[in-house]
Amino acid sequence: MIGCTPHVLARYPRGKSQCVEEFHMPIRIYNAKLKSLVDRLNKDYSDAKFVYVDDFSNMQELLDRPSSYDQGCCSIGKNHGFSTCVPHLTPCKNRDQYVFWDAYHPTEAAYQVLVKKLFGKNARSYTYPVTILQLAELRMRLPFDGSGRRLENSV
Repeated sequence: MIGCTPHVLARYPRGKSQCVEEFHMPIRIYNAKLKSLVDRLNKDYSDAKFVYVDDFSNMQELLDRPSSYDQGCCSIGKNHGFSTCVPHLTPCKNRDQYVFWDAYHPTEAAYQVLVKKLFGKNARSYTYPVTILQLAELRMRLPFDGSGRRLENSV
């Protein structure tokens, strides 16, 4: 969500959008190709499991909610978007009400919302080809026993 960071919002005109959309087009193209790469990697490396996580859409939904997303909690300048949080700056007291900690980085509260959605009932909206919970439940057949020794029947 580069186009929605306080840093970008402080420097570029938004037009009618909440974010600076021209920053998002390359991300959308990359993400579309990444899904097919995950399919290919899962096919080529059957002893591993690759999962695509759509942080872009997940974060976009968070930014669509009314909040203090367009400014950082600990930064300076327009939208508090000119720097990272440095020692002489005092962070806001209500940091759990901000999406961005500084000009670039989401807050802990934002990450908690994003992660809960990755484990929630609509997790399939953000992960492919399986959810993170499904990935954790997979029992991969590995050619080693619990002590790290190679099993006799394995290649």
